[in-house]
Amino acid sequence: MSLLDAIRYAAIVLSIAVVILGMALLFMSPGQLEGLFGKIEAEIVDFNTLERASNKNSYLLCSPEHCPYAHPDGPAPVFAIPPERLRTILLDFADKAPNIRTYSDRMDLELQQFDFIERTPAMRFPDIITVRIYPTDDGGSTMAIYSRSVYGQSDFNANRDRITRWLAIITPAEEF
Repeated sequence: MSLLDAIRYAAIVLSIAVVILGMALLFMSPGQLEGLFGKIEAEIVDFNTLERASNKNSYLLCSPEHCPYAHPDGPAPVFAIPPERLRTILLDFADKAPNIRTYSDRMDLELQQFDFIERTPAMRFPDIITVRIYPTDDGGSTMAIYSRSVYGQSDFNANRDRITRWLAIITPAEEF
């Protein structure tokens, strides 16, 4: 066997192993994934003191007054509806979404802060989203929304895309 044949053989074996591992991950339940990668531990987020890690696997929209140390990726969205209505829209959206689970023990109605886990569609990796709703002076509302990956150091903009998708879904409903 020549060196070139050995390299080809090794590449084929490695490719088959990667495909098998990918298929195994694809068909694992969320509980099996947590057994493999560890239990999901979501820290309690305090937006007033939040300092983000330097890795690239999170995305945050927040006003500087609510997140003075976090260096948000963009400004907080503002809604022309009261905070209670925005909360209802947000929680209805999360309840109806098949890949989103609400942390029931992290629903702080007094602070209007909520934690969710959304699993990626194909591989079902968990990402944590924390939302806090704030009233505005004119009777409307705004929010801090922070999405971060549980596993890995880069998310290929999945957290940014998630927040963009969430806002596109809940924003048109504000006029109803």
